[in-house]
Amino acid sequence: MSLRHWLSAAALVLSALPASAAVNCPSLATGDYRVINFRETDPNWRHHVLHLDGDTLTVTLWNGETATLTPQAESCAYMTPDMEPMMVSRSGVFIIRSPLGMAIGLPEMTLPRKALVGTYNMIGASMGDDGLFHTDSGQVQVDSKGQLRLSTCGDGGIGACGAPGSVFGQLVANTGGGYDLQFTDGGVDRVFTFKNKNGAVHVVVSLNQLHVLTPAVARSLPAVGSRDANWSFSQSANGQLSGVNFEHRRVLSADAATQSFVRRANENCVKQTMLVNLGHDGVVGRAAGSGKNCSGQTVNFNAVAGLPTGLGLTVFGWESSDPTMPRYFGLAVEQP
Repeated sequence: MSLRHWLSAAALVLSALPASAAVNCPSLATGDYRVINFRETDPNWRHHVLHLDGDTLTVTLWNGETATLTPQAESCAYMTPDMEPMMVSRSGVFIIRSPLGMAIGLPEMTLPRKALVGTYNMIGASMGDDGLFHTDSGQVQVDSKGQLRLSTCGDGGIGACGAPGSVFGQLVANTGGGYDLQFTDGGVDRVFTFKNKNGAVHVVVSLNQLHVLTPAVARSLPAVGSRDANWSFSQSANGQLSGVNFEHRRVLSADAATQSFVRRANENCVKQTMLVNLGHDGVVGRAAGSGKNCSGQTVNFNAVAGLPTGLGLTVFGWESSDPTMPRYFGLAVEQP
């Protein structure tokens, strides 16, 4: 797949969070949000800006229409008027499972180009010439001129990363927010950025293309006994969406020598061994395997490579050279 294929994707945007916020979710603050759905065919909706009133949970859309979010039993979980589940992270980044695909929403703000300089891990989804979605991974380098280069990082994106290739694109500020990514072959995609003191994410978007970049920094092992709650969903190669999975997980053990930890989900009791900084800094993943559920039955699980962003948002997926392995792409947020 070409560089343009992988970087023709979806994006986010950033802004400081105002004080007024939803009662059942302090991180869902009043303000403007960039909402990105890379499978939306209407360009007016693919990466539009909406305004949220955190006190009333009223949303004003770009076309002036209004809607109201309905809080669910779990804090920071909502349902849209179209019965689409919406889950909010601690940073205000949210994800929506829509009949049209997967949407990411971020507080609106555009970072200056100099703040984007660095090396980023990337996972994304793009439709190939075969009409199926492929999961892309690698590293992207952004220099002080806003030029982008790509490195590949082994089969499945979990190996050591090679030397950067030649420049394939240039970031140019867009008056509508974010940036244009102007490819050397003449194509143009949109780029949106989000950053706070805990992490950063940059997303590139076009129709049927979504790629999420986050700084390639080493991740620490979680503390033994620590717990989290996590919403996630994914799409398969043919674009079929999974349901929303909500898990409460606990870390049972950690091993600094192997940079691994074992976690278990309360809902199914399955234990999984996860590896931190798998192949290169910032990747958290696991091999395909199996475990026993709460009833003693064997449950199989797929290999996965994930990129925690530090924002409560994780992007994950898998595609390797092994045709027997499922390929998929997904989004997850931790409940604040």
